[in-house]
Amino acid sequence: MNDQQAPSLLLVIFDALRASDFPGGETPTERMPFTTQLLSDSIHFPKAASVTPWTIPAHASAFTGLYPWESGCHAKKSLVLADSVPKLPAALRSKGYRSLLLSANTLVCPRFGLADGFDDAGWGGWWESYIRRGRVDSAPSTLHEAKQEAKILERFRDGPIGRLVINSTEAIYRYPYLFDAADALHQKVRWGDTARNISMAPWIEPSLSAWLSRQPRGTPVFCAINICDTHEPYFVPDGFDKGLRKWWKQARVRQDFVRCILGSWQPTGEELRILRTLYRSTVQNIDQRLARIVEIFRQAGRWDNTVLIATSDHGQAFGEHGELFHLNGIIDPMLRIPMVYRPVGGTGRTTRGQGWASLIDIAPTFLREAQINGINLPSALPLQDLVDRPRPTPVFAVSDGLVWSHLKKVVPESRKPEFDRVRVVAYSGGLKLVVDTTRPERQAYDLEQDPGEVHDVWEDVRDSLAPVADAAVNIGRRMTEKVPEELTPEIEERLRGWGYV
Repeated sequence: MNDQQAPSLLLVIFDALRASDFPGGETPTERMPFTTQLLSDSIHFPKAASVTPWTIPAHASAFTGLYPWESGCHAKKSLVLADSVPKLPAALRSKGYRSLLLSANTLVCPRFGLADGFDDAGWGGWWESYIRRGRVDSAPSTLHEAKQEAKILERFRDGPIGRLVINSTEAIYRYPYLFDAADALHQKVRWGDTARNISMAPWIEPSLSAWLSRQPRGTPVFCAINICDTHEPYFVPDGFDKGLRKWWKQARVRQDFVRCILGSWQPTGEELRILRTLYRSTVQNIDQRLARIVEIFRQAGRWDNTVLIATSDHGQAFGEHGELFHLNGIIDPMLRIPMVYRPVGGTGRTTRGQGWASLIDIAPTFLREAQINGINLPSALPLQDLVDRPRPTPVFAVSDGLVWSHLKKVVPESRKPEFDRVRVVAYSGGLKLVVDTTRPERQAYDLEQDPGEVHDVWEDVRDSLAPVADAAVNIGRRMTEKVPEELTPEIEERLRGWGYV
């Protein structure tokens, strides 16, 4: 390898993947040989948290190195990442990098500012959550078509046909077997005896290969890839192959997040077990997809000089504390994510990072690898600095309330304060602090002794976590107030010392 040649940078974000179910987690999914081998060459951070339990602000943090309240990208301000916010691909361009974004999640697109700075981009159509196309070689949407597509999409959504289609797709969460059966039958008819493919966006790997083949060998690249297989809705991986009775038992289980959080439907223990089984089968699936992505880099002659970060934008809940899936919660299954950093040449050697890691740390890690200095990221740290030492500051995450208009419509007015509130979480050492900005009470959990977050130890740790609680309160204010309240000199001094003001 030429020591003077800048490394290529590869970011793989597995959407809605829990840390516990990934290799290296507490309950790792079986039969993931490639990922298990990859960890032997990498640095694994067992303490890693998202910045939020949903897609848009999480990806914004990964691409900017800023928390949601620093970038302004969150439900209380704007769901569009502003043009004025510096972004990682634009910074890398100064060093000659070419950049590509490929996302199975349709939210990671120009409409929300998340493709800004990338030279090329492709992202999934909204229908790909419901229709798993077995073999496709190109993205349904690309950067060059973004403006025209946005106009068509807005007209479609606002029209009667658009409303009918969108409303009907919501039925999948109550009657998932309808879509599951139609998709399984379609693949059976079209591809015969070939095993069913439940991957979302199978066009990602061929699109990546084609793009890399067009890049000059000496030009470094930055590729950000979102794989959405582990995101609901979940389909039965073997379709009808093992019998209609077994398929029906799994396919009929409702996946109705909205009715679950409203309390009008609650999954049984058996239904939750089936949902998690279906989810874990998708975790096995991403092992194969990660192997294909790495093989594409290897065939392009780049893998030996590539830095890889594999992570998730947020986790997923399956009944813990009565929660289902993600979006509006602050429990650990929704916030804890895998974080794997593989340096050039695979010199990680099964190292476990000591410090807490966050999505905001991805940008400075890649900037250091590209030898780019002088970019101010007030809260982020390169993962290289967290390998053998604890993080000097807490890691924060926020739940920013009701996100989408259709959720606001179905939540009764009397219950909106319960859902449409900002809650701030801080991880510090082995402790987790929860601050609800609408209530004076605080909760704290000793995750090392109580990973299920059952026993509140706030009264025991109040004094040691008081500065962290002050910072969390200020974060909530920054997210909910147009003009922040004046800080007391004591709190401002603490926050400035941590780089948050």
